Amino acid sequence: SGAFVNAILRSALRDETVPTYTDEAERLSIEYSHPRWIVQAFYDLTKDWNRVQNILVANNEPAVPQLIAWPMRSTVEELLAGGGTRLVGTRLGVEAGNPPYTYPAVRERRAGVQDRGSQIVSEIFLGTADKMSNKLSWLDMCAGPGGKAAYLYHSLQVQRPEDQFTANEISQHRADLIAQV
Repeated sequence: SGAFVNAILRSALRDETVPTYTDEAERLSIEYSHPRWIVQAFYDLTKDWNRVQNILVANNEPAVPQLIAWPMRSTVEELLAGGGTRLVGTRLGVEAGNPPYTYPAVRERRAGVQDRGSQIVSEIFLGTADKMSNKLSWLDMCAGPGGKAAYLYHSLQVQRPEDQFTANEISQHRADLIAQV
């Protein structure tokens, strides 16, 4: 009953036992919800428990989704109007100010959720093509789930429509995801 649960909780609150840990790695592992081996690996790299604790705090911060406006399908301005801010270091990236599903362009598959690193990789590839005058054939050998492939494909449609782009994926489930973008 409720009275029994309340009695247990009151008893637990009166119990002032402080948890004991075998060492700092165990303490940080429990307090910051990381496997002990990861905590120990951070310490092995830094040799500083305060730095390890700062890393664990930062690692527990929720990630802010990053979006991309696919050329000819959506615009950065449309994503900004949905509450995003410019994603520094990218041409078409936006840091989401709201959950991705609230952006019509994302719901309608005219824009995607894609981290800055993936956007930059695609932009580097596209930048190499700017120096070529001949028609190119592009092959993404590991395209699933399709974020970079979608960015490359839509960008090539604008920048280099004569180029050929092929997205390859051996996993049927991941290939099906590519077909959706």
